[in-house]
Amino acid sequence: MVLSGLKYAFRILSHPFDGFWCLKSEKRGNIKSAAILTILFFITMVVRMYSTGYLFAKISMENFSVWALLVLMTAIISLYCVVNWAITMLADGKGTLKEIFLYVAYSLTPMILVNIPITILSNIFNLDQLAWYSFINTMSIIWTIFLLLVGNLSIHDYTMTKSFIIVLLTAVFMIVFAVLLVLFGNLVEGLYVLIVSIIREILYRI
Repeated sequence: MVLSGLKYAFRILSHPFDGFWCLKSEKRGNIKSAAILTILFFITMVVRMYSTGYLFAKISMENFSVWALLVLMTAIISLYCVVNWAITMLADGKGTLKEIFLYVAYSLTPMILVNIPITILSNIFNLDQLAWYSFINTMSIIWTIFLLLVGNLSIHDYTMTKSFIIVLLTAVFMIVFAVLLVLFGNLVEGLYVLIVSIIREILYRI
């Protein structure tokens, strides 16, 4: 069952509209396969971020831990699923939270397949092949976004226009939530510092 679920990712990759429709109507996907795809996405991203050739590395990973990356990716995927579910509940969406996670996980397939090869190429290519590297990377991202749109369309029974709007709104509200979370964290930190300072002042005067 898990193996067939993983193989089904290639069906979605080549026939997204039919693939996502069967994913929902015929229950072709499963949570275990989706979880494995998510883990593979994390593993390949870690390999890519830590092993990309220095000519193509855009950020330094020296002060960035694997666990921080795991938390970040888990938070982004989880937040997308929850926000998308909340928005689609108000927009006549037909999908459940489980189905949203399924289509998100299967939509990551292009990047899962490309991450390792592009990492190897980054250690072989020189700057003259930068255009090829960027093209492969960009196409994998575009195909992933396209699969997200088609998955959202099929799972919630939307038109492509409505699916695009919902995915865009999901991204916007994710950013808003992240900003509010950061502001709340700063507020809590400031309150903590204030309370500690007051306590220290009182103890000093006593």
